[in-house]
Amino acid sequence: MLEQMLPPQLQIYNDSIKPISHYEQYIDVISTSEMLTYAKQAQFIVSSTREIVDDLNVNVERFEEFLSTLDDDYDMLEKFYNTFLPKNSQEEEIKKITDKLLTNLVLLQNDISVILSKLNDNN
Repeated sequence: MLEQMLPPQLQIYNDSIKPISHYEQYIDVISTSEMLTYAKQAQFIVSSTREIVDDLNVNVERFEEFLSTLDDDYDMLEKFYNTFLPKNSQEEEIKKITDKLLTNLVLLQNDISVILSKLNDNN
């Protein structure tokens, strides 16, 4: 249901991060090259989404739900980051991208929280 409510800018993020969340259960069997592809894609989308947030016509409920999704994504990625032990250069790159992704997720959550705070103050 949330997917139907997301504006196109947020749908891009949702579609991109979904594979990482989906592969959590397969983390021990997914290929390194596939994981690296999704990590790079997610990093690009999260950093780009911070720029998109400023241009959105905001719906408070939609942003609150999106913020909750970001929080869930952060928790999952943090768990992965803390348990992933790289064995080669591609896996080292995945670890570095995941670290950047965690940082950008926090920044994005903060940006959205500020917007929500301002919207709630106006109501």
